[in-house]
Amino acid sequence: MRYINRIEINFRTKLIYYVSNKYKSFPAWFADSAVISQNFINNINKFYNQDFIRNNALIKRHHAKYPNDIYAPAWKTLEFFSFGMILKIYKNLIEDDIKEEISNLYDIKKPKKFISFMETIVLVTNTCAHSAVLFDFNTPKGILSIPEVSFERDNHSLLACIKVIAYILRKISPSREKEMLDSIRSTLHKHNENQVINSIIQNKMKIFEL
Repeated sequence: MRYINRIEINFRTKLIYYVSNKYKSFPAWFADSAVISQNFINNINKFYNQDFIRNNALIKRHHAKYPNDIYAPAWKTLEFFSFGMILKIYKNLIEDDIKEEISNLYDIKKPKKFISFMETIVLVTNTCAHSAVLFDFNTPKGILSIPEVSFERDNHSLLACIKVIAYILRKISPSREKEMLDSIRSTLHKHNENQVINSIIQNKMKIFEL
């Protein structure tokens, strides 16, 4: 999970930085109809409510100091939103230009494909968070491809998900990508002699080589 956490932090930081700099006159831009789709804003209070304020000291202090603010600024608020919520904010940005600017930071030109990659990582994150098994994990919809990542006609499997995580991680830190893949290879190698586990790795997880 530490590798996915690295991706989450990097994505959150970039989203806050680039959108906040583009919309400097809207500190709480995540709830402003000039920046975010109205549909998202209509549901923001499901997340940003009294429990959210009470449970996050930084946000609580902000509202104590600025009681007239409906929301704390994005640079404070988004630190406490989940990975899935951060992605939802990105998806609901009105202007495609800012979406493209952020996706291009990961060398993915089309936001639609970037969203597909990030949705995959969020899905793996949520599966791990709920202690679900990953050996037969498959994404409910196919991951969109990019030239740099080959799924070899299998864009649903755990192997495809690992390729996505590795790709995004490489754009952040090539050394962390290598570290993650080495760790996976080492774990798989430990079970080479166990026919049952090795069969699961080959047939269920579909991890033939990384």
